[in-house]
Amino acid sequence: MKGKGSAKYTARLSVLLCLALLMGYIEYLAAFDVGVPGVKAGFANIVVLFALYRYDASVAFGVNLCRIGLSALLFGNAVSAFYGVCGGLLAFFVMWLLKKINLFGVVGVSALGAVCHNMAQLGAAALLSGTVYVFSYAPVLLVAGTVFGALTGLLCLFLLKKIPENL
Repeated sequence: MKGKGSAKYTARLSVLLCLALLMGYIEYLAAFDVGVPGVKAGFANIVVLFALYRYDASVAFGVNLCRIGLSALLFGNAVSAFYGVCGGLLAFFVMWLLKKINLFGVVGVSALGAVCHNMAQLGAAALLSGTVYVFSYAPVLLVAGTVFGALTGLLCLFLLKKIPENL
């Protein structure tokens, strides 16, 4: 993003962060029951993915990390922060790497990021609980991550096409 340090740059980053927080909060408030505890659509990731494709990795990483921290502070606790950091960092790294090597499009990058997010959170759960039995939940999370990740990728792709670059 051009003009780093400028008021316009700061305003754009702030808007992206606010949108990501708002999407996460709406999802938190209106959590829909799909019959599987802990499964969320991950709509806040649309903003992170948008920033990764529209701006650059540093902007997307900053939005992602600030969103995770502020969400945990506002709506969660230390455990949710740990889960969020584990999932968010691995998902971001995978999405950044896949975009960089241009192996998949936005939808594929999003789906694989969501799957990695879920697997990292399972790893965090195994670490906190001291048992590997939490990985029996992996098949459900693999399917949910793929489906919801593809959905968020499609929504992001739509936004990338519809929102002018100079906005």
